[in-house]
Amino acid sequence: MKVRITLAALFLCLLPLAAHADPVIITGGQFVSTGLAGPTAINISGQNFSFNSANISESQLAGARLFAGGSARTLGGTQFFGDRGSLCFSGTCYNQDNTVTGPDGVHARLVIDAGSFTFPQLNPGDPTTYTLTVPFTLTGTVSGSRFDGTGGTSLFVMGQGEITFTYDVFFLGTQTNYNFRHFEANFTDPTPEPATLLLLTTGLAGVAAARRRRRA
Repeated sequence: MKVRITLAALFLCLLPLAAHADPVIITGGQFVSTGLAGPTAINISGQNFSFNSANISESQLAGARLFAGGSARTLGGTQFFGDRGSLCFSGTCYNQDNTVTGPDGVHARLVIDAGSFTFPQLNPGDPTTYTLTVPFTLTGTVSGSRFDGTGGTSLFVMGQGEITFTYDVFFLGTQTNYNFRHFEANFTDPTPEPATLLLLTTGLAGVAAARRRRRA
């Protein structure tokens, strides 16, 4: 699997891609990972844009390992998608069933940043799962290419929202141990609502008027 992904990535890099300098803002969707060896999937969308993909492989995210309580962990990390997926942008879609026989190439490198968290020491008899919800940001690139070399696109994407991590908890003596089980990241639309924009515009107009009065 890793060899197939590497070869496909090298091949895709050789194809001419139309890179878009302006970031594509993610306004909705989810990013989900289940277990160390479970699937990691993403389903995101924005204005004139959507990207969907799934990896049946081990999560590459930090915190997705066994660790002891009392330690500070960086939540998030980098996840690569290259096995299967679809990308649509400006009316053009790329769809990939796998990295070898798919008619198109679709892949992504996405980075989640959810800050750092110190996991507490618990007591035997406490619940056997531990859940925390924190804000997060996501940045990265998603790309689509034609295997026949007729063109492609590469998008820089960014988004934000809340992410919920769930860990299994078990004890060795009195030592608390955490084992990554699941996370679910839900994206929110960062675009201000019309009422917020009106309030901001009114405030800026007031500041400008006050400056003109001071100058007069």
